[in-house]
Amino acid sequence: MIGIENIGVYIPKDCRDNFSKIYDGEPLNADFVKERVGFLATARKEPDEETSDMCKRAFLDLKGRVENLSEENIECICVCSHNGDFQLPHTSAILQDKLALRGSCAAFDIMLACSGYVYSVNILRSFMEMNNFSTGILFTCDPYSKVLNPNDKSTDLVLGDAAAATLLSTNGIFSLGKSTFCTKGSGYSAIIKRKDSYLAMDNRRVLRFVLREVAPIIRECLEKNHITEKDIDLCLFHQASKYIVEQLGEKLSISPEKVPFEAQNYGNTISSSIPILLQKYLGDESVKTVLMSSFGAGMSAAATIMERKS
Repeated sequence: MIGIENIGVYIPKDCRDNFSKIYDGEPLNADFVKERVGFLATARKEPDEETSDMCKRAFLDLKGRVENLSEENIECICVCSHNGDFQLPHTSAILQDKLALRGSCAAFDIMLACSGYVYSVNILRSFMEMNNFSTGILFTCDPYSKVLNPNDKSTDLVLGDAAAATLLSTNGIFSLGKSTFCTKGSGYSAIIKRKDSYLAMDNRRVLRFVLREVAPIIRECLEKNHITEKDIDLCLFHQASKYIVEQLGEKLSISPEKVPFEAQNYGNTISSSIPILLQKYLGDESVKTVLMSSFGAGMSAAATIMERKS
């Protein structure tokens, strides 16, 4: 059975202090940044650094964590991103070349934003099991700094650049349970990048979507996997903001210590926010049952359960 074995992470060194930023000629309220937004800094890629370069750096970190991980043994890769190297071709093809993977390696992209991790893990796992593959890597990398307006507080203060490389294999330490999904396309304009314009985000509409739609699919996911909130050791919610993570935990009556917010120093890293969090807990044997939920543009959301293999 295919599961998550390990995760490599790349966060750019350029993490810009949010307290020094000025929007509309006025400094930010420090309490608002700390308690509501939660991001003290946001990571920014180098100007000449492409999405595939960031994925490669995450892969090199993964190789340092996994003994005997060979490029020759990787049978498939998937890149989840809205901000690839080019509009065409798919970034995973470029990455296959940069990593010198074998020619028979399957490579494809998935265009999902903040909900992308749970969706993509499901897709790649199913793809691997259908084709009897034993080693595949999910890359998540969405450098929104490519399309941000530096004068727009609703996006520039929140979004950070990063990449993660999740190794899926038959040696996985976490098995994946059943998942639930939600799409509310009527709200698509809440987070949107129109042609020839910057990314725009209505944070209030995003919050309403999360509190109205995400909690129910999480409860449905728990029921689908025949467990309750009390059985969960760790809840990994997409790090949309400190306030959203805390409010979602409260709505589900989950103990705050089980709902970490740890993206203070690099920002909301889109589909990489959950794997960056998960990497920190892979070696913690006390964490046996994990709830993951990703949500964002679309409007789109997903939830799943992972169990540590004995």
